[in-house]
Amino acid sequence: AKQATRQGDQSWGKGNRGAASARKTRRQYFTMMQQLVKKADIVIEVLDARDPAGCRAPQVESAILGSDPNKKIILLLNKIDLVPQHVTEKWLEYFRHEFPCVAFKASTQKQANRLSRVRGDAEIAGASVLAGSAAVGTDALLNLLKNYCRSKGLKTSVTVGVIGYPNVGKSSVINSLKRSRAAGVSSIAGHTKTLQEITIDKNIKLLDCPGIIFDETGEDSADADSDDDSEDSLEASAGGSS
Repeated sequence: AKQATRQGDQSWGKGNRGAASARKTRRQYFTMMQQLVKKADIVIEVLDARDPAGCRAPQVESAILGSDPNKKIILLLNKIDLVPQHVTEKWLEYFRHEFPCVAFKASTQKQANRLSRVRGDAEIAGASVLAGSAAVGTDALLNLLKNYCRSKGLKTSVTVGVIGYPNVGKSSVINSLKRSRAAGVSSIAGHTKTLQEITIDKNIKLLDCPGIIFDETGEDSADADSDDDSEDSLEASAGGSS
């Protein structure tokens, strides 16, 4: 009986330490998310075209705009090569009622530099183009970002935060824009551990945040120790980007 009690105490201790470690990880990711939102003029939320509504975070979008109504949000519908074209068109139409939404297919090339990309809009690209390894949709996204640079009220150069759930392809999107493997890519959740800064050109700088599973319940918002109510709703419960 005593041995069973000791084993039970040890199991409880391991579980308690695991929970404490998870809370610490959530706070670390949440802190990075806060830093990204504070620094970014524009936030790109990367969505997986196979389930864009399921990996979207409206609460985070509201918190971003609540922190500064001048900040811009762009929804990026990534991995459109994995769904039929009519599905892509329907989602673009749906999301554009709220925010600008760009269709995208990130590069799947393995080399370190000179990643190729196809000119033109991804939403009208043919199946043969989407089946290739080159990025599609970079022109539309970069043009939108540069238009914001020229817009009244924004600086001539902008900082762009990139957020999203793990494995939606955030780092692959960044590499496609940079045309090199500037951000680490992995199918393993948790690959991106820190806030990474990548310069695209003299006008655009990107910030890649670890992939975050956003908690819509707000149960852990107290862990953030934030004085800003809009930031309290930016709650992270896990991380890892692809």
